[in-house]
Amino acid sequence: MQGPLQQGLLAPPPTRSTRSRRFTVNLASGRLAVWLIGLLLFMIVLAALIPQEGLPDRSTVDWSALLGEHTGILSSLGLTRVYSSPFFYLLLGLLVVNLTAANIRRIRIIRHSRQTSLKVRYIGSVVFHFALVVVIAGVVLHGLYRYDGVMALTEGQTAYDAPEAYFREFQGPLARRSYQGFSIRLDRVEPDYAVKTATTTAAILSLAYPGMSGIIPDTARTNRPVKFAGYEIHYGQRTGFSPELVILDSTGRTVFRSFIRLAVQEREGRKVFADLYTPPGFGRTVEIKVEAAADDPADAVYELIIRRGDEVRFGGRVTGRDTVTVDGYQVMVPRLRRWCYLNVVSNPFLDVVFAGFWLVLAGMAVAFFPRVFAVSRR
Repeated sequence: MQGPLQQGLLAPPPTRSTRSRRFTVNLASGRLAVWLIGLLLFMIVLAALIPQEGLPDRSTVDWSALLGEHTGILSSLGLTRVYSSPFFYLLLGLLVVNLTAANIRRIRIIRHSRQTSLKVRYIGSVVFHFALVVVIAGVVLHGLYRYDGVMALTEGQTAYDAPEAYFREFQGPLARRSYQGFSIRLDRVEPDYAVKTATTTAAILSLAYPGMSGIIPDTARTNRPVKFAGYEIHYGQRTGFSPELVILDSTGRTVFRSFIRLAVQEREGRKVFADLYTPPGFGRTVEIKVEAAADDPADAVYELIIRRGDEVRFGGRVTGRDTVTVDGYQVMVPRLRRWCYLNVVSNPFLDVVFAGFWLVLAGMAVAFFPRVFAVSRR
């Protein structure tokens, strides 16, 4: 009689199908799934604790200022862009492989099982785990192709005017560059836009494709985005004033001419529209504050302070009809317009994510049906 050692030495080598089955079992391991999910949760916690670079809403936190001297280290480790890091996608990919291998094992059980209730339960489990793969695939594709652009446009401006000052964006690595296929112009901001018996604030837009002979007018307001060219254009629910600053030199040549978007500040429970700006070529800082707006922009009143270094060269109240002379320059604020935020969003593959969630529910229902039926028969 052969001993255990001899039996092991004399046992036939594993066949290719046996090795394949063992490999599938290892990939389908529940322990592997727990480790992968644990690592994913750990990265999500890191992303919650460490300010993330490139968030769609960049007004939430200045991540580089908050991290300070640690910015370079954390950025080089990829911890400031957790959700777009290769390691995060690698973990998701391994989890998909784990779920797929587990489904292959369940399908084998279904094929060889003779119990109808067991087959139905495993079919539900297969649908459930396949749905998780669909959800993960939809989330990954959505992150790779999504687009979120925020513009603060002054009336009469398009997205192409001064993009460095008026435009910021978040886009997935595979998202196509926005605004190359169409243009957006803010015609005016309506603070008292009538909707049936109520009023709201709305942005009146002009949209156009390249080479199009005309324009498409539309209106974006709260809870009513404009859908155009595969994007949704949302009214940003924040508006302010943009006075036009004009500076002429002693010869009458225009040194600077542009609309300055004023920041919206809260002081003592009321909104204040003010900002500090250094016009190029002027060598002085200009502080503008809208004291009173009017139906006629020329009647608007501003508090204007012009400094050269720490020295105040002018300070006082002016209107759109006034001209201030400072060190040989003529400074005017002839026009006043409004600005507002517009949020341009493209969320592809969300239908895949929603379909995956419905499949999850269907798989759970099918998997629990045999158990409920068995309990009801007792």
